[in-house]
Order: sequence, then C-alpha cells, then structure tokens
Amino acid sequence: MSYQIKSGKIRDTELPFERSKNSSMAMPDNRKSEITQRQIKNEIEGSSRFRNIAAEMGLQYGINTSGLKATNNSSFPASLNAVAAIQGNQIHFGPWQDSDQNIRHEVAHAIDNRLNGVPAGDKFINGYSVDTTREKVVDRMIKNYDCPQLPANSIKPLRANGL
Repeated sequence: MSYQIKSGKIRDTELPFERSKNSSMAMPDNRKSEITQRQIKNEIEGSSRFRNIAAEMGLQYGINTSGLKATNNSSFPASLNAVAAIQGNQIHFGPWQDSDQNIRHEVAHAIDNRLNGVPAGDKFINGYSVDTTREKVVDRMIKNYDCPQLPANSIKPLRANGL
C-alpha cells in the first residue's frame, strides 16, 4: 500500500500506522485495540447426571457428545405427545421426565444421528416432522450401554426436599 507523506514522495515500505526506526514521519497508531474472542461452547450442558451419561455414552460409541444441551421441564415434548424429544443438539425433557432411562434414550438418538445422519420424519405431529423409525435401534443401543459403576462413597443420600 502506498501513501503520500509531507515531502510529496510516495513510499511503499511503511504503512501510516507503523513506527519505523528510519522515519520520524510515520504516524503512530493511536486506535484502541480490543481483541475479543467469542467463546464457543464445547461442553455438554445439563444436569450432572445428563453430562455424565452423555459423556460416558459418547466414549463408548466413539462420538463426541460435547455440544449437547438438555432442557428440563420443557413444554416441547408435550406438543409431540412425548415425554422427551431431541431437536438438533437440544434435548428437551418434559416436567419430571429426566430419568436415567430417558436421558440414555435421547442421548442414544443424538449418537445415532451423528453416526447415521438425521432420519427424515415419518409422521407429522402438530406440524412437526417426527421420526419414529429409529426407536428400536436406540433401544438396542441403550441395552448395550455399559453403565459406569460409581464408587459406593460417591452416592449421597437425598435431603427431604429432594435435592
């Protein structure tokens, strides 16, 4: 890039914002420099049970399950006449439906979708295209899931309020 300096000569070697030892005429860069980096979520979001199950199943099937996000108490599954549903990387659980069995089932759908592609829907329910053809495959995946054994001292009793 060329620019014209006071003497009228054109220089190709310096940009106006560079400081040069050989030139006192170069203009300093007084602009504020802000470097911002958007953080990309690359982790599993949801309850600790959901994160553990998703991570373990991902390891077992050799699939990166980071990016999965669980939403509890969602009204979306009810609109499909279901207790839980997956939509992209988002897994929705209806109120009180985030049982270990349901978590494994929906995570298995996510893994199956990554292994085999997202199937085309075979039904329309309330305007949503829904696939029901992969349910038996997912059920077999759950059967074959090696549930990790937690150490006995890691199990904590529930408090009266259930937390």
